[in-house]
Amino acid sequence: MRIMKVKKMNRIAKKYYRDLKLMIPIRGKQEKRLLQDVKLRLEELSETSSELTYEIICSELGEPKQFAAEYFSNVDSECIVKKLRFSYYVRCLIICIIATIVITASIRSYYLYRLYLEVQDSIVTEKRISIE
Repeated sequence: MRIMKVKKMNRIAKKYYRDLKLMIPIRGKQEKRLLQDVKLRLEELSETSSELTYEIICSELGEPKQFAAEYFSNVDSECIVKKLRFSYYVRCLIICIIATIVITASIRSYYLYRLYLEVQDSIVTEKRISIE
């Protein structure tokens, strides 16, 4: 059993990583590998430099916007379009499923409420007895 040393990034490196993840909306195998490599590089920078600043990270790796633009310019555009189209269809499917669930639940609630009112009307709460 190997014990691995857990590397930690400082707060500034985490901010850079979050900014970079925002710039890369697609999460395919290549993008996950790229983000993992960047994370490892940020951990190394955090360990080697005691006073790490956002500017130092940007000078080493580049601005998150530039980094993402460079990545997307080097990747096959057809692959990107395919991934974006797939995520669009998945999003639409999820929205349709949620809308169907909401509509079905609303209709069911309406009929249950009508049934409740009918039951309330049919329950005898008063009984008048007239004695002659």
